[in-house]
Amino acid sequence: MATPIDVLSASLPALVDHPPGGTAVGPRIGLRRGPAPRPADTVRAWRAPQWREALLGLPLDERTYADRFEITRQAEIERLWRWWCARTPAQTSAETVGYLGFYLLTVVAMHCSDRMRFHGDRPDEVEVAGTTSDVLCRTLVADPRVQAAIAALYDPLPPADDLTLAEWQTIDVGSLAFHRQGTTSLILTGQVARPSRGRTAKFALKLVIYPYLTVPAITSATRDYLTDHGSPTGEHSPAVTVWASHDSWILMDFVPGRTLAECLAERAAGQPSPSREIDRPVDVQQLELLGSALLHGLAELEAEDRRHGDLSPSNIIVQRDAGSASARVRFVDLGVNHLHTQSLAGSVQGEAAYVAPEVRSTGVAGDRADLYSLGMLLIAAGGIPHGAPGTVPDQFYVASAGMARLLEDLVDAEPTRRLLVSRIDRGSNRFEQVGALFRDEVEVLRESEPDDGAWLHAVRRYAPGAGTMARQRRIWRVRSAQARRAGSAAGSARPTRDRLSRAHLHRARRLRIWAVLCAVGLWSTTALVLTWWARDLGLDWQARWFDMLNQVAGRSGSGLVFFDDVRDYPVPDPWGNLPSRLVALTTALVSARIYLGVLADLSPSSGIPRHGMLRVRTVVTAIAVRSPAVVPALCVLLPTLVQRDWWPLATQVFVVWIYLVISASLWFAHDANRRARAVGLSTVPAGEIPTLARFEAWHSTLIIYAVVVLLVGALIQLGLLQDELAYAAFASVVNVAIWYFKSGVTDAPLVRAGLSRAILAAERLDHLATGARRDTPGA
Repeated sequence: MATPIDVLSASLPALVDHPPGGTAVGPRIGLRRGPAPRPADTVRAWRAPQWREALLGLPLDERTYADRFEITRQAEIERLWRWWCARTPAQTSAETVGYLGFYLLTVVAMHCSDRMRFHGDRPDEVEVAGTTSDVLCRTLVADPRVQAAIAALYDPLPPADDLTLAEWQTIDVGSLAFHRQGTTSLILTGQVARPSRGRTAKFALKLVIYPYLTVPAITSATRDYLTDHGSPTGEHSPAVTVWASHDSWILMDFVPGRTLAECLAERAAGQPSPSREIDRPVDVQQLELLGSALLHGLAELEAEDRRHGDLSPSNIIVQRDAGSASARVRFVDLGVNHLHTQSLAGSVQGEAAYVAPEVRSTGVAGDRADLYSLGMLLIAAGGIPHGAPGTVPDQFYVASAGMARLLEDLVDAEPTRRLLVSRIDRGSNRFEQVGALFRDEVEVLRESEPDDGAWLHAVRRYAPGAGTMARQRRIWRVRSAQARRAGSAAGSARPTRDRLSRAHLHRARRLRIWAVLCAVGLWSTTALVLTWWARDLGLDWQARWFDMLNQVAGRSGSGLVFFDDVRDYPVPDPWGNLPSRLVALTTALVSARIYLGVLADLSPSSGIPRHGMLRVRTVVTAIAVRSPAVVPALCVLLPTLVQRDWWPLATQVFVVWIYLVISASLWFAHDANRRARAVGLSTVPAGEIPTLARFEAWHSTLIIYAVVVLLVGALIQLGLLQDELAYAAFASVVNVAIWYFKSGVTDAPLVRAGLSRAILAAERLDHLATGARRDTPGA
């Protein structure tokens, strides 16, 4: 016996008035016999119960649809849409036209759902029948005949409870309008004349696409939505107020605004793509705006003893008044998505990245799932594309280690390791405390890259100091202010926040001191080299400070007290001193650039004491990372102030020293990454880390360069090679082209990101080893 859906499918050619012998619009699969008049007449006599039964029989996937009905779903949509746009046949009643229009609406919604779940299409971009699915749905829902069909098919018949029946009766069916497509639903809007429970006259109506009502998990979750997620009510709650829910629909307040997904897509469309992904800047303004709103909303949600479970951009509505510097978010669709509970095939392409791994694998959202989603949302708010699940993109390590540390503490794939490093007090609202940490890190991030114009940014990018001293000074001031605020703050979180702020201040102060020492030492060294070069050229006007020092020392005559006393080579001698001057100047510039542009923001030490080999690695790496503030000055000053013939030896020492610095840093980074992978820290991605691989390439390049420097330098010192100027020119070109511009400028953000990730991994391992898991009770 033919089922209702088979009868309907066989009757469609007659119902949509194809000419005799005509064919369906679009590609056909196989041959289809023309329908007899009787089935079409039967369908014309159908009422809501028969249409319900037919709609519930629709195949859930496109392949089954095509095999069963011998026509593709897209071809069916094209045929029905062409019929809909033409004059309606007189022999078909308005009621039947409405049901046929709803049938078309259902097939379009299912096609859109498939495109979203299996192909990653955005719902507003799905194309079908020569237009978009949004256009079709908007046109169909606006038709009074389809509106009447919706009212009949979704009517909550008894035994629905009185509240559900009462709320449904308040709907003004004629006001229904299409809003947007969901994964398994259609979202409509409308007006009510007398809201009996809701607080607004305008509502949002989430209709489950009819064939999905055959999935028990979907109907159960929809029916229980009011009970599970519908209270408390009120405009001050971050969750949208729910009026009623039934097996097939959820009725709630309509919240004006755009989804976060729409906001992110609009910004991405207007952003130019950088030539390298590592150079993509973090959008601090949007990160602060959206991040603050998200954290405030989640803190309110936690205060209501609720959690979301499916915190993705499409389920967040951003509200912002014109001219306002702040925003508010409202949450919809609380609860785990049906795709993650395995109730429906497919995945939420793109938005699955925001859902915690344990939710995707088990379909259950624990109380730490929203922390993961928050971290991924903050990454997107900063305008940075996501990387591997459970990792933080490289750009955050370049911009601010503090912000990267906080994000790592949110997006760790293992739920028990979230908030491992952040000192969150048990029993207090987690999102309020994370919000305080986030605001602190945004302050630092804002000072790390001031918005002072493209020209100054380019100058800083190529300058030897890379703007590091000024940046470290600004960060130190911010950390000082944060420590003062934390010390005077009230509440149970004060002691923890105070300790954390003081630790950040101590680190900022230490890094600033070393940056100042390096800058003063290397710039003073560079000034001496230029001064001695000026003396070689007879430009005494550049060395007036000689006279002042001679007067202070009570010395008369030419030369400079002490410096000329220890010098053991002639000045002026422009050609004889040129090799030493070239190498000394380029060495000083490279050293300043390598330290201030790459290493100045890195600190391998941890707040937790390390022991044994871990402590040895930490101390050796700390010495190696800070040594550029001292060693290069000696390699430059000795040939300049004492004996110019020492410059080949000084160059050899400089190259070997750089090799040792890189080796020590890689020793630490490789060990930290190896240990992190061994315990399953997701923040260190599996396989090769491209940013660290770039640093490893320095190691290989330096080995080749060191062989040349050691060999040629030895030949010059032994007197077997006479052309010193050619060798000095070669060494200077290598210093400038490879070590300054390529390594110190081009590779700097990559290397900084790779080393910073390893340093933060070592820090997380310290906390993991000591069992420093700080979270709310029962986690």
